[in-house]
Amino acid sequence: MKPDDDCGPAHMAAGWVLGMLAPDEARAFAAHLADCATCQAEVASLQAAADAMADAVPPVAPPPELRGRLMATVNDEAELFQAAGSHESERVITHPPRRRLRRAPLAAAAVTLVLGGAVLGGVLADLGPRRAESRTFPGIVTPAAGPPAARAAILVRGDETKLVLSDLEGAPDGQIYQAWLERPPSAPVPTGALFSVGASGDTTISLPPLRGARRMIVTSEPSRGSTVPTPPPVVIVDLVAPGPTTG
Repeated sequence: MKPDDDCGPAHMAAGWVLGMLAPDEARAFAAHLADCATCQAEVASLQAAADAMADAVPPVAPPPELRGRLMATVNDEAELFQAAGSHESERVITHPPRRRLRRAPLAAAAVTLVLGGAVLGGVLADLGPRRAESRTFPGIVTPAAGPPAARAAILVRGDETKLVLSDLEGAPDGQIYQAWLERPPSAPVPTGALFSVGASGDTTISLPPLRGARRMIVTSEPSRGSTVPTPPPVVIVDLVAPGPTTG
C-alpha cells in the first residue's frame, strides 16, 4: 500500500472521523480507506486531534444549532473543492489535479476541530459511539474469487465491525460465502455471516466482535453453510497487525 499524494477522497476524512458522512458516502469512503495509506494517515491525524480535544476540554452543553454550523462549514469547503475539480468524474473516488486544493477542506476541518474549545468538546462527547476508536484491517482476495482489483478489509468503529468487499466474484452455483474467525489453537468458528454478492461484486457484511481473533477468512460453502470451513479461503484478513488505531 503506497501513499497517494493526489488522493481525492481525503477531503472526506473529517466527516468520517466525526461520523457525519451520508450512508452512501460512508460506504464509499470505507472501501477506499481500506487501500489508501494517505487517507488512513489523514483519519489517524484528525481522530487524534478530536480525541485530544474531547479529553482535554470539559464538555459543556452546545447550542443545538452548533453541530449543523460546524458541518455546514466543512461541507461548503468540500463543495468548493469538488467544484475546482469539475472536469473529473462525479464518483466519490476521484483524483483532483493538485494536492494543494485538497488541503483546503482538510485545513477547514482541522480549524473546526481546534477552534471550538469547550463547546466542541461537548459536541465530540455528544457524538458518543460515532467518534469511537476506528481501526482498519486490510485483507486480500485470492485470484479464484476476484480480479486483481478486488479488495477486502475489515473496519472497526466502536461496537461495529464491518467486512467491506469490492469486485468479488459470486460464489459457485448452489454455494454461498461464509465468514469465519480464527483464534488459534482453536479451530475456526463461523461468524454467522452467510452472504452472496451482486453483479457489482461489492458488499458490506456485519461481523461479531473480533476479540482474540488472529484472522478472518471467507470460504465458499453449501447454501446452508458449514460447521467447518472448506479450503481454500477466498478472502483472508490478518487481524494481528491492524491498520492505524485512532482513538
